[in-house]
Amino acid sequence: MKWAIKILFSIFFASAIGVHVFAIFQKDTQPFWWHFIYFVTYGSCWAMFFLKHKNRLFMYSIMGVFPFITHLYYGYQHIATLDSLFWVCVLTCTLLFAGIFGIKYTNENLF
Repeated sequence: MKWAIKILFSIFFASAIGVHVFAIFQKDTQPFWWHFIYFVTYGSCWAMFFLKHKNRLFMYSIMGVFPFITHLYYGYQHIATLDSLFWVCVLTCTLLFAGIFGIKYTNENLF
């Protein structure tokens, strides 16, 4: 079960990073540093599922704040239309929050 959680979140974080790589090559309206912050935060959250560090839940929570808040904001902007970006934001916020429980579950009997 622990490996299933790690695989699920690996797919999520890899696709989230891939979306921002794609956005850089498509020359969207956001600057490179904006996507770089996403690379760092998503990459750090992803790494917390595989590191054996006692403070990894805290580090995951801190690194997940930026993508959670920005997707909450973008989701709020698209709530009137309920378009695909709204549902992507809902999924992202849900999985980032669920990652806390995933870290807790995979952290049991770690040491």
